[in-house]
Amino acid sequence: MPIISMPIQSKERSSVRLNISSCTDLSDFMEKFFFPCFISSPKNIELNIFSHIIEYEDGCYIVSSRVTPHTIQCDFSNKKDYVYFVYSRNKITWCNDKDRGVLQNGGFIIFDCNKPFKYEFHIDTDVVCFLLPKSFLCVGKSVFVNNIGSIKNTRYDDVLIELILGLFNYDNQVKVKLAAITSLLAISLYENDVVNLVTKSEFEFKKMISLIKINIGNSELCLNFIASELYMSKSKAQKVFYKNGTSFRLVLKKYRVDALANKLLSEGNKTINKICFDCGFKTVANANIQFKKTYHMSLSEYRRVYRIKSSRLELL
Repeated sequence: MPIISMPIQSKERSSVRLNISSCTDLSDFMEKFFFPCFISSPKNIELNIFSHIIEYEDGCYIVSSRVTPHTIQCDFSNKKDYVYFVYSRNKITWCNDKDRGVLQNGGFIIFDCNKPFKYEFHIDTDVVCFLLPKSFLCVGKSVFVNNIGSIKNTRYDDVLIELILGLFNYDNQVKVKLAAITSLLAISLYENDVVNLVTKSEFEFKKMISLIKINIGNSELCLNFIASELYMSKSKAQKVFYKNGTSFRLVLKKYRVDALANKLLSEGNKTINKICFDCGFKTVANANIQFKKTYHMSLSEYRRVYRIKSSRLELL
């Protein structure tokens, strides 16, 4: 899938250097260039921030700062169509609605401006913040802003950091560097989403396992039934199993044999034949074959060994 970053058409509109020494000044600064927020700093630590901000006519803001420890909390943002990126060279703690995390060695954090968020710098650090229109980050024809949270340990970290630190070198390449940064961020977001797709696949796989266990006694249990229960096609259901390194047939056999072993021990009043049918096997012969492959003994041998062990335990 082609990944692009929207080109930044307009030129730099303004470049400002500021020295901020109070929470009130920082709050005013953030509201002017970013969004309304509440600023706090630890007791006995004086706020001292030296910032350089570049503003573009098309709505992109970039701020490079050297900051002392402080916390920024945004409960309501008036930038609903924007994505807010924060890069810290040192430890940063963050939360965005119900998502939260800590980057012990710094990294990128992407905030969804439609939800309340908060982040904290714990030590003096270099910081770069971006406020980007959502249209800047695209995958193919679709705006890509679904993944929030932290981006860390990507293959592009070194390049991104070098480009970011070079944004403020007073050369004529700021626009080119910013386009490169947003492109790499888009790629990183896309790759994070691939990880999320794997996580989604794992979640679907767990639901499939649950359905198989519940319906293990159905001798006609098939992939079509599992797929229909989860409102997906048979081919999609197959892909979920494949992504998790197995197939429906192998999983069904495993859990049928596991159920058989459990029932042989827990339902001693039932015949082996009845237990086999309760576990979805159509014949006792097939149940014996599948059971031996896992436990290396027949059904009757397994039950007898268990009874002998139980008798010995009772004597003790």
